[in-house]
This record gives sequence, structure tokens and C-alpha cells, in this order.
Amino acid sequence: MAKRYSEGTVRYRVRRGKDGVERGHWEALLKVSDDDGPWKSKSKAIKNYPKQTADGRTTRTEILSPTKSRPNQGREGALAALAEWREQLMVDDEVAERKARQAELGAGDATILSVTPDSTVYEYVDAFVSSRKIKSANNPAGIARSTYDGYRYAIRSMDRGFGGTRLRDLTPARILAWQKSLERQGKAGATINRAYWCLKNACEYAVQNGDMDAEQFALCFPRKRVDAPKSANPDPNPLDDSSLDLLNLLIDRANAGGDPSAFMVCVELALLTGMRQSEVCGLRWRDVDLEGSGQYPTGSIHVCNVLSRSGSEFVQKEPKTKAGNRFIPLNADLRGLLLARREQQAREMAEAGADLSDTGGRPPLDYHVCGNANGGFFNPTVLSRSWRSFAQGNDLRGIKGRRVVFHDLRHTFATRAIHEGVDVEVVSKILGHAKVSITVDIYADAMPDAKKRGMEAMNGVVRRHEAHL
Repeated sequence: MAKRYSEGTVRYRVRRGKDGVERGHWEALLKVSDDDGPWKSKSKAIKNYPKQTADGRTTRTEILSPTKSRPNQGREGALAALAEWREQLMVDDEVAERKARQAELGAGDATILSVTPDSTVYEYVDAFVSSRKIKSANNPAGIARSTYDGYRYAIRSMDRGFGGTRLRDLTPARILAWQKSLERQGKAGATINRAYWCLKNACEYAVQNGDMDAEQFALCFPRKRVDAPKSANPDPNPLDDSSLDLLNLLIDRANAGGDPSAFMVCVELALLTGMRQSEVCGLRWRDVDLEGSGQYPTGSIHVCNVLSRSGSEFVQKEPKTKAGNRFIPLNADLRGLLLARREQQAREMAEAGADLSDTGGRPPLDYHVCGNANGGFFNPTVLSRSWRSFAQGNDLRGIKGRRVVFHDLRHTFATRAIHEGVDVEVVSKILGHAKVSITVDIYADAMPDAKKRGMEAMNGVVRRHEAHL
């Protein structure tokens, strides 16, 4: 029976000892549910090291400040311990479920990888995925939680898709038939590719483990994949002129009130930077340089933390590619937005009773820019729903005539930048694309004006016409 886990939280508990001195410790709190059953609470004391003053007491500043020698100290360390505990519980559940399934099949007390070449394709891939270790502070070589969840989703199609086909009987024709069946079911190209790579990785392990011949693997997974499903080309739908004017008017009205919602700040941030929804929601104050103390004198945003879906929850992780980890310089509009947001969030925290004397009257650095007064992030799913209602209520449409989605704000930034003559390579780096060719392919429709300006600039440069005598 599958279990659900809440994102969880931590709290600091103080107890008075027999010597009369108050001492504290962090506690992790989770809620667990079996399928759709009632939620039950779980808690665990976290072993960390709050610093103590001379009289043995702990102060708020000290318990919130991890040090280099004691990284598990404070709230940030407690949150890391909570995430590791939650991941371990989920892995333990997966192992227990696997063993129970093996027992039903008569495998008894067999180990988690008690599979052979005579096991079905589904059984082998299922065992392979179950054996993967999830990346954590103690296991940096593991796979990301989102990758693990993607694998678990992918193998669902293999039970029925391959039926009773044994691993030793796997053939290219069988793999192709499985892919075609997924296409007929309406699965997206990206989903089919993810399942294909999951199968390939499991078979690579089978070769290493002696369960599959290298020759069979080479036949099943040729270097050039035949009939690979093609994902549809991106079809950006940036805001048209009238909708962009209306959106700017709505933003101005929200800012005029002096207290724009976190939702509107998300919208403006995406429009001004082209950041993805997961990047906007994951942005922390520690990654915003308003003083210009970094590589950009005007200040910058460091995009280095994104929110990635893991089952029904969101987890924080680094960008998927090296190019995604980037700095975006601030301009006047961005600086004004972030300064106003910092003051607004500080007011919200003060109204909620938070003591900001230790942070100079500003939100703590680990708080999210678009988050709430408790430091929590703006849920990307909630942001999508809020934008859908907002765009529908104001009839915001793009150049394709469709109503815009939140990601179209990123497209709006990119197309407007190219129209204004910003170099495509610069736009690509701001967007975090791995290659400039990706930017060109996606925004080809925005290129004609740039090409026209380029040709006008070249008029008379190469071919000079002299007046006839």
C-alpha cells in the first residue's frame, strides 16, 4: 500500500533541566497517510548542536546560524535533516513494498535484486529502479528524487507493454512495439523517451551484472536510435501588444497600492527576467545581490535553486544543467521590484510577530522572495492555477490567439528582447539555455525584425558604390 508524506516542518523546543537551565533541540514533524486514508503525525528529535551562551541558554540568533564546523546547527540544518529523514522513510517503504510483492510471487525472503535473465522485463527494471539510492548530503553520488520518481512512473508502462517477455528474450522489435503502443495511447514524446532511457539504464546494469550479453544490448539499443518519438516543436505564445499593455496596467495598479500580492510579484519577476516558474518560486534572498557586491556592480539574481515536483510534493534542487545555474544582472525595473518586495515581506513578518532585529529589519536570507511570512515558498501548482484564473478573468492572449499560460511570460521576455535588438546569445544566457541554437529554434518567429535590422546595418559596408565620373 503506497504511502503519502507531507512536506513536513521543524520546530525548536526548549525544556528546563533539573539544574534549572533551559536547553533546546530541533524536532522534525511529518504527516503520513496510507493511500487516501487519514493523516497521522510522526516526529523525530534531530541531533544538532545549538550554541550556548555562558549561562547555558540558547538564543534565537544562534539557533538559526549554522557554522562551517557545524553545518547541521540551526534551522537550516534541521530542515536538511528533515528532508533526509523523509527520503529515507520513502526508500524504506519502497523496499518493503518490493519484498512484499516478491513474497506474493513466491520469492520468499529474496533480496531486493533477486532477479535473473529469466525474470520478466518489468520485474528486472522494477528491481533496478528500487535499488537506486537517492541523492542526499550523505550520498552525493545518488540520483535526484525527481529522477527516481520519473523512473517509477516510467516502469508502469512496462508491465502491460512487455507482458511476460523475459529479459533474455528482449529484442529491438519488442522495444519498438512497446514504444508504438505508448504513442497510440497518446503519451508525450518526452514521457516515452524517459521510459526508454529507464529501460536502457536497467539493461546496462544487466550487462554489468552478467544478466545480458553485450551483443544483445547492442542490438536492442543501437547507437543511433531508430524511430525515436519526436517531441513536438515548442510553440511559444508570448503576449500580444494589447495584452502586454493591459498586464502592465494591472501591475502598475497593484504597485500603486503599495502592497502587491506575492502572486503579482511572481508575475512581474517572470516578465522582467524570463525566469521559469520553478526558478521564480525557488528564488531566495541569499541569491539576490541588491548592493552590487558581486560580479555585477548593478547587482544580480543568482538562479541556483529550483522547485522540482517529487510525486505530490515539491523539493528544492539545483538547476538541471550548468547553463541553468546563471547570474541575471539587475536593471532599474528589477531593482525597484526587489527592493519593494523586501520591504513588503519585512512588514508582513513584523505584523506576524517576527523579530527582525538580528537581520537588520530584513527577511532572513534563507526565506523565499515570493514566499510567505514564515519563509515557505509559493507553491508552483498554486501559482499556475492563480495565473490561469487571472489570465482568464482579464482575457490575456498571445500572438497565437490562445490564452497565455505562466510560461508564456518567459516567451514574452525573450521575444521582446530579440525585437529590441538584444543579441541572441545574450538572451540565451539570460534564459539559461544550454545552446544558442535552442534559443534560435524556439524564437525563430521573433528573428525576422532582427535579420532586417542586421541587413540594413550592412548596407554599403561590403559593397561600396562609387559615383560614376
